[in-house]
Amino acid sequence: WTDQILHMVLARTENAGGDSSGLSLFMVPKLNLSSGSPNGVTVIGIEKKMGLRGSPTCTLEFNGAIGYLIGEQNKGLNCLFTMMNTMRLEVASQSTGIASACLQKACTYAGFRIQGGAGEEPIQQHADIRRNLAGMHAETVTIRALTYETAINLDKAKHGADELGRRQDLALAEFLLPVCKAWGSDTAFRVANQALQVFGGHGYIKDQGIEQYVRDSRALSIYEGTNGIQAQDLVIRKLFKQDAAGYNQLVSRMKQTIADATKAGTASELISHVESTLEGYHRCTASLLENTRQSIRFAQAVATPYLELTGLVAGAWMWLRIAATPGTNIAIRNEYANLSIFYMRYLLPKAQLLEA
Repeated sequence: WTDQILHMVLARTENAGGDSSGLSLFMVPKLNLSSGSPNGVTVIGIEKKMGLRGSPTCTLEFNGAIGYLIGEQNKGLNCLFTMMNTMRLEVASQSTGIASACLQKACTYAGFRIQGGAGEEPIQQHADIRRNLAGMHAETVTIRALTYETAINLDKAKHGADELGRRQDLALAEFLLPVCKAWGSDTAFRVANQALQVFGGHGYIKDQGIEQYVRDSRALSIYEGTNGIQAQDLVIRKLFKQDAAGYNQLVSRMKQTIADATKAGTASELISHVESTLEGYHRCTASLLENTRQSIRFAQAVATPYLELTGLVAGAWMWLRIAATPGTNIAIRNEYANLSIFYMRYLLPKAQLLEA
């Protein structure tokens, strides 16, 4: 419990424009800062939500409340983006956590649930369940690695030794942030649904906790900017308006990883998959940039498949790096080697559909 609450509110000042450019950001305290008396902020309703019920959200009424301008007038959305990068990364982290929890629950259940076959074997031995678990595992590792990569580059952009390196790290991080938020949240919901499929009817009831993960993860794609907005931010702001700076960093680092993997003797199949997918991604991006110069609506129409394509391509980069990195635990290395092949053969081919 706390007496004072500070609400960050987007509002229009007098004579401000009617579109988003007329919004300003205000800090509105629950209690007046000078007198400590109520500041005209009242909760008028608690929202009844599909999921995330342990985090109640509410409808507020402002009746003569005093607010304090944050940043410049009519620059509210710009100020909001100061918080947005951190919030996007937090959604990616939450997505990773939910996906990981669902994977662990599904693996445990599949290990002791006996069903079918003359040998009465656990369902983790069934081919379709193995395919399901492999997909969940591959996708969870992918969004975890991509979230780490983005967070590391944000840190390097702030604390790096040289200015050029900081700018390059920031460009890559900002390019990947909407991908981590949107593609990561879609992945978490997909993994939660796959976990429910592994549990079957047991997953649909509340005893196992899976149905809560399905409900809670559904919200990830619609808050902190819906995934459609994240896709438009990626294409219009990060790709088109920033002269593809982040994209160029991604491609450059992927090419360096390909060279490192080749030198390390990594499986040629993995390198071949990444190389061919990167070529298609480059063709797609060049076409997208050209068409965007002619029509911004074209960019808006294809932004979502382009974001998903970027996620798949960046995910392939993560798996190639994992495969090319020496490890000490042989069992884990073998497991990840199998998962990297699974990702390239089973998940990455969707990139061709998205490119088309």
